[in-house]
Amino acid sequence: SDSQNSKIIENLYTEICSNKTPIETFEKLNIKYIIIDKFPNTYLIHDNKECYIEKNYGTPYIWGNSLYFKDLFSGNKIVFENNRFIIYDTEIKLNPKVESINSTYEYKNPGLYKLYIPSIKSKTEIILRESYHEGWNLYLRKVSSSENFVNKLLHSLWDKPISDETHEIFQGYGNSWILDPEYIKKNYSEEYYLLNEDESITLKLDIYVEPQTYFNLGLIISSILMITLIYLIFYLKDNK
Repeated sequence: SDSQNSKIIENLYTEICSNKTPIETFEKLNIKYIIIDKFPNTYLIHDNKECYIEKNYGTPYIWGNSLYFKDLFSGNKIVFENNRFIIYDTEIKLNPKVESINSTYEYKNPGLYKLYIPSIKSKTEIILRESYHEGWNLYLRKVSSSENFVNKLLHSLWDKPISDETHEIFQGYGNSWILDPEYIKKNYSEEYYLLNEDESITLKLDIYVEPQTYFNLGLIISSILMITLIYLIFYLKDNK
């Protein structure tokens, strides 16, 4: 959300303008590279400050003397530099975009991650390191059957998300949910989980952002209209 992004920027500003390289914040936010624009503000000092926070144009951003920023990150490795920009490597180890105990995930597109949990026996946290948005949801998928094309694109229109009431902001910017296997066993058919010998269950989930569904729907409608229009053009041409 915009308010959450504003808070993140303000926290970064506090650290940077106190002459502190915010490594812990970079790790928390999964920031691998820092880009500094050298051109417009090389000698700019605002209200006798080397840097300040701009709040007049929506989400705030950090502005200031680029030489100050260059000095601040001088201990970091430069991966690219030209007359306009410098890119620094924060040299942090990036955390996975999706994280949970004993799980693997697959990135499909910016609005969809596929999560596979081979064994879950107790309440477990699911973490998504994408900017927090209420539209991010967890959806249980059938364990053994494949989905048709339309259902893959539009399933959030008719499927109910799981653990929606536990959706919270993670570390100030990301998303997290608590998944309860007992709830799943009581409220879902065995199509949606595989019961293991130790009473744990195997799950497949989609982590999906709801606005993507409406984009997909618009794409399908546009494609149908385009195909119909092309058909009519050739049909009328052949019947003249």
